[in-house]
Amino acid sequence: MKKVNYIFWYFPLCFFVFITIFIFVKFVFIFFFRAAYEPEFIFDLIPFYVLSGVNNLHLILLSLIVVVLDSYLHAKVSKKNLIFSFLPTGVMLGGLGLAIASREMAISNFFHYLIFGCLLVIVVIDHKHILMFPEIIATPKKEPLKTKIAWGKSIIARVEPQAPKVSVVDRPLRIEGIDEILTLHKETLSDLRTLINDDLQQAKTMMEELERKTRKINRLGAEIEERRKNLVQEERLFRRRFISLLDENIHVKPSKSNNRLALDVNTSKETSEHYIFIDNIQDCVAIVQRGILKQVNRPFVELLGYDINEVIGKSLFDFITPECYLEIEKYYLDRLKGVDSSGYEAVFLTKDSNKLVVEVSTRPTVFNGKKAEIAIIKEFKNK
Repeated sequence: MKKVNYIFWYFPLCFFVFITIFIFVKFVFIFFFRAAYEPEFIFDLIPFYVLSGVNNLHLILLSLIVVVLDSYLHAKVSKKNLIFSFLPTGVMLGGLGLAIASREMAISNFFHYLIFGCLLVIVVIDHKHILMFPEIIATPKKEPLKTKIAWGKSIIARVEPQAPKVSVVDRPLRIEGIDEILTLHKETLSDLRTLINDDLQQAKTMMEELERKTRKINRLGAEIEERRKNLVQEERLFRRRFISLLDENIHVKPSKSNNRLALDVNTSKETSEHYIFIDNIQDCVAIVQRGILKQVNRPFVELLGYDINEVIGKSLFDFITPECYLEIEKYYLDRLKGVDSSGYEAVFLTKDSNKLVVEVSTRPTVFNGKKAEIAIIKEFKNK
């Protein structure tokens, strides 16, 4: 029952606001976009349609004015406005009632009946709301002036002030709906308080979870920083061990960024002369720089059956079978560990897909100012 009264309290305002928006949108489409003059009830809200000189555009504009006025009076709820609202409501009831009375009952007039019924309900609700705004008016009653005639002269007597008579209501007025509205508001406030408490508890839980994740992220960041420092230290040790394997005069200096080491390599004259004129060597010789063949002699290309242009710039591992990768990896790991190893065995693939078992011996050198290796390949004839 409380909910029904609450809905009835706002029904007139919601109804007139909806009708106002609907008629305004329809007026815009009719005036600017030449839309159809439908539905018909928006032109029958004003009884002026019985006049021959008024067209539909005038009728919809007048209907919009009346509906806006009624919406304003219901938005500013007071006893005075509710009384004034009976005028535009009565105009709309008269227009729709005249249209319903002068036409036949048909399904096409459904909106006429619906709007007419809603307006009747609004009249009843407004009447009920007017009773909820009692005004006790106390107006002093004016006493007529009494004249006294004395010796033929008219004397105006002073009017004795009397206490104003207040209209007394025989029975106490019962303002219907106020108690229900106050109770509903209390229930709404209670529900809002409960929702706010729940939201605060949820926010507190989320903050605790966020703090826990923040601590975890900070801990992971510290671990990552510690691992980075360890990797830098390991890199330094690795570079020193790698430098110790090279038979060169090398100076190590720290770089300006990332706390890493940069190699300043000064190769002796004897070392730079090792790879000059490799074409004069009878064995298969190749200069390898970071795994890429930079220079080869003629016996090397004759061994594999390629032209020299087909070999230069390619990786040495393109000519080695994959089965030998583990052996090559073991060779370089042993060198990093300080184990003295003269070379390794490998299986080369010729251009004709023939396999050759060879022994590869390497030693460091310099090619174009950068570190490289001289690889000497000897074929095993008996394998």
